[in-house]
Amino acid sequence: MNSAGAGAASTSVTVTPATVPGPPTIGTATITDLASRIYDINFTAPIDNGSSAITSYKATGTPTILGHSTAIGTGTRSPISITLGKGITYNITVTATNSIGTSPPSASTTVTTSASGGSKKTRNKRERSAFKKTRKHK
Repeated sequence: MNSAGAGAASTSVTVTPATVPGPPTIGTATITDLASRIYDINFTAPIDNGSSAITSYKATGTPTILGHSTAIGTGTRSPISITLGKGITYNITVTATNSIGTSPPSASTTVTTSASGGSKKTRNKRERSAFKKTRKHK
């Protein structure tokens, strides 16, 4: 009620405040440049964007051995490229950021690079392929 008297009741409105997004879902880490040790980190956008558009993502590769640098890559969609050191194991996570803040990190995926570049899985596949080619030429 106000000085003009009682008025009609207003309509109720439910408001959802914006929050930080939920964590993205981590996917695979795929080597894209063996010589430079560049990996594409694949992920899926969070189910909950916090009621605010996601503006960026950050992939972080944390080495499991002290004394090595953390690898960081940023982007606006999947995948995000990061460069990893030789012969190091990394735990990789992804975060999402909106106008309110940054999400908790995704679950992690682990990548171990070989001392000569590339992951063990990629290197072994390349070696098997080379072996098959040499056997065909005999």
